[in-house]
Amino acid sequence: HHPHQHLVCSGCGEMRDVRLAGDPMRALPEGERFGFTVSEVTVTYYGRCPACGGGDLREAPAAD
Repeated sequence: HHPHQHLVCSGCGEMRDVRLAGDPMRALPEGERFGFTVSEVTVTYYGRCPACGGGDLREAPAAD
């Protein structure tokens, strides 16, 4: 099992596995851990797939 993150379409729910460069466990600096011992990391990106009208969403309203 290789560490991976997810890309999820907020329209249809399609999910893809993606792999980030680097180690996400090391991305959180010690000073931001507040004494926690981190055991796992979950990263999920949300957007729209091409079938649901992907493209430039920078002007879309933020989700609540």
